[in-house]
Amino acid sequence: MAKGEAGKLFGNEKDDSFKGILGSVSQTIFGKLAYPTIEGQAVQLLYSIIKGHPFSDGNKRIGSFIFVWFLEQNKHHLNANGERKINNNTLVTLALAVAQSLTEQRETIKKLIMNLIK
Repeated sequence: MAKGEAGKLFGNEKDDSFKGILGSVSQTIFGKLAYPTIEGQAVQLLYSIIKGHPFSDGNKRIGSFIFVWFLEQNKHHLNANGERKINNNTLVTLALAVAQSLTEQRETIKKLIMNLIK
């Protein structure tokens, strides 16, 4: 906020949906994880935060941060050459692509992101 990049509404949860999004990465179906890979879990977080709008403001920024943070925490953010898989420009592009995508494009967008972080 001090930099003028966020207002007073930034990061305010609208309801309990953020907790549900966080819980979705460990969701099971018939005893198996719905998102069994780190990539799948990271993409689920990014997509669900951006499209689910759990915050009054900052959903793309928060979703992008959590996506990168999750990959880093799981030591999955670097490629074989030790370079970041997702640079800042790519992250902005992905966040905007998710935000502007149609509901019927969900799986295509998620597969695209998965391929970038594998």
